[in-house]
Amino acid sequence: MYAELNKLIKEIEITMNLAMKLNDSGIKNACPFPHQSKEKLWLMPVKFKDGKAVFFLGHSFTKTFLVDEASSFDHIKIGDIDSYNPLIHLMIVHLQNKSQVPPDSVIQSEIYLYIPPFGEERNEIGWRCTESWYTLVIPEETLNTLRGKKINESEYEVLKESGELFKRLQQKKK
Repeated sequence: MYAELNKLIKEIEITMNLAMKLNDSGIKNACPFPHQSKEKLWLMPVKFKDGKAVFFLGHSFTKTFLVDEASSFDHIKIGDIDSYNPLIHLMIVHLQNKSQVPPDSVIQSEIYLYIPPFGEERNEIGWRCTESWYTLVIPEETLNTLRGKKINESEYEVLKESGELFKRLQQKKK
């Protein structure tokens, strides 16, 4: 009887440890990444949770918009004619997503933010990756305006392995 109880306790401990690791895991930081097939488009990660949208604009560079703050809905002027509203873009992507998404803890690396869901390779607006992670597809000019400075693509060579992963995924689809 004690052996069975000890076995049950060990199984519970293992399950609890796994659950704690999953809760502590997940993506902590991200950055924009050049679109794999469309020139001058970027994939911009966004974490949206508890009414707060954090837009990842570069290595250790973010902008936060709050849903309950009216100024967060102000349009950002892009060039002479265009304007952009990051929160409206995020809401459109959120509303278009009808599928189940995994919990944040399942995704361990930011590379998963750059891979569109199956069947959405031509998606030009963005997609939902997990419960609170999204990827928005934006023009380079918009990214530069949000950043307040031009993006330097050489900084993004840190993700070289993702380019290899994208190539393998594209070859499998053929």
